[in-house]
Amino acid sequence: MKKISLIAIAILVFAAVAAQAQSDNASDNPFIMQGDRAELIHVMATPSKAGVDPSARGEAVNAPSGNATFKASYGAGQLIDHGGPVISNAGAFNVFMGAATAAAFQTPLNGMVQAFTNVPDYNIITQYSKSGNTISGALAFRGSYVDTVTYLTYTGDNTLTDTEVKSYVAALVNGPLSASLSGNQTTTVVNLYLPQGLVSTMGGSTGCGGSPLGYCGYHSWAQVGSWHVKYAVYPYNNCSGCSLTGKTVVDMQTIVTSHEIREAVTDPSDAGNAWYDRQGYEADDKCAWHNLYQMGGIYWVQPEYSNANRGCVVP
Repeated sequence: MKKISLIAIAILVFAAVAAQAQSDNASDNPFIMQGDRAELIHVMATPSKAGVDPSARGEAVNAPSGNATFKASYGAGQLIDHGGPVISNAGAFNVFMGAATAAAFQTPLNGMVQAFTNVPDYNIITQYSKSGNTISGALAFRGSYVDTVTYLTYTGDNTLTDTEVKSYVAALVNGPLSASLSGNQTTTVVNLYLPQGLVSTMGGSTGCGGSPLGYCGYHSWAQVGSWHVKYAVYPYNNCSGCSLTGKTVVDMQTIVTSHEIREAVTDPSDAGNAWYDRQGYEADDKCAWHNLYQMGGIYWVQPEYSNANRGCVVP
């Protein structure tokens, strides 16, 4: 019993040290922000906030044609396993808030997520599997839903706080998504695509339409009964701060979606202590906004950091 107690204490101390280290890095890492409850939340920082200057590193925003591995744009060193779980047998479910949002995004975003499975662009993250906690190379597409009613409960002032997002996710999981997510509530990333004009706010920062603009998307989790439900928030990325030359709003959404899904699987926010480097950068943070490419020649996505290749991989 004494030995077991010492092991338990050691695990708790390790987790606390890892959490403190990530907290210490947060002030210098544009991909980590404080949420509404002062918790740390991983975001996809805007290109300008992330200091995107392709010429500074000799790397184009768009990757050259062909397969290649590029040096990381951010962070330091390899990804480190901090002991927390990853998501085995992960899936994604897309929620489009409002008919206009669905008209703009449902076809391309559903197509992108359905294509984001059993391909090198996604299954590269299987290298971050753990003993008894294997990441599948298949990302299950668990459906999509156009919400024209429920989200209005939380958007009367044209803003959507992360606190309200958590309540909204609970309403969805217990309501219209209950059948689709049955048995997969904790392994599904619920993607929330916001309508134009609705401002996402989180902590002291915002998405498109708000000030100060700090992110183009983020991933977190909500406690829904006994389930820790993972979700990702996608503002309507049509503002200059979340735009890149030559990219449409749909392109920006697919780029951010590739970032958030893979990170939600390799460093689930309900644990927040799985894979990130010594400066707190998650896998997709290290490669954000540089060497973007079209998956299958159709959907714009970003590279993924690979420990095996020691860089950002364009397959």
